[in-house]
Amino acid sequence: MELQSLQERIEAARKKLHVLTEKHNGQLCHPYVIRQSVRLDKLINEYNQLCNNRKY
Repeated sequence: MELQSLQERIEAARKKLHVLTEKHNGQLCHPYVIRQSVRLDKLINEYNQLCNNRKY
């Protein structure tokens, strides 16, 4: 996956996480907020792996 595309997906996931957090009154332990946070973490990890692989 191209870095630019992945960056766009990360930004979209971050915005969705923010919206969900507001929707659920800042409850970071709400299942929907946690689920979106995990999705964002996976995208960030994927981005970091791609960046690290490009260094070598």
